[in-house]
Amino acid sequence: VSTQSNMDEAQARMIHDGATILPVNHQMEIHPAFSQTELRNVNSSLEMLTSSYCPFGLPTRFSPPEFKGISNHPFLKPLCEQSGFSSNRLLLNWNLDQNNVVIVKSETPRRIEENAKAQKYALSESVRWMLNHFEDKVERIRVLR
Repeated sequence: VSTQSNMDEAQARMIHDGATILPVNHQMEIHPAFSQTELRNVNSSLEMLTSSYCPFGLPTRFSPPEFKGISNHPFLKPLCEQSGFSSNRLLLNWNLDQNNVVIVKSETPRRIEENAKAQKYALSESVRWMLNHFEDKVERIRVLR
């Protein structure tokens, strides 16, 4: 059983406490600009996996027209240069680093290969620190409203 929402901590506990069959997965929007650390900790305490939906913070049909996405944020450019990774690769690695299951849409062989590399290479401590502090130091951005 999986939950598929951005429910809050109280809702996650209510579903868990009232369920006959316990949910094992919670799919939610997660990226450095919307990390949802408290909710991920609740998921862990309830023995639920956290699945990262929208890990690249790309615009959706629900985003305002001026929103260009997290992967295009100027904050990421020096981190890409430092790491040698694309911005999407940084965001994917960050999610994997947080022990999230990551859901990405990849249609081309090149993108699939690029995404698969994320399992092989870790972020440096300095890049990880910067991404971990994106939300409170740069900007908090929620793609899905």
